[in-house]
Amino acid sequence: MLTNKQTLEQEDKEKSFLLLIKDGDLYFQNREWHHSIYFYKKAKDISPKNYDINYRLVRSYSYHCKNELKNCLETKELLNELFLVFPDKENQLLEVKSILEYEY
Repeated sequence: MLTNKQTLEQEDKEKSFLLLIKDGDLYFQNREWHHSIYFYKKAKDISPKNYDINYRLVRSYSYHCKNELKNCLETKELLNELFLVFPDKENQLLEVKSILEYEY
């Protein structure tokens, strides 16, 4: 059973996680890939095995690669990892892969 302190720490972590995603989503919508990647990576530090944050991160990486030719290696490595770790998300990940037409 969690103590009050542990519960509060967990709630603070969750709030931070959600705020980082919100900021990342805002930058993503504005096509500011570098900034969205920054916030998504911070959120991933809090919850590294969370599919949604990994998906957001690889999607930002893919657009950063396609539009600015940056983070292409990181994109491909993370995407390949996600195919292995989340095989049930293959269709969604294939959509990201299609953005990287020149990388594969």
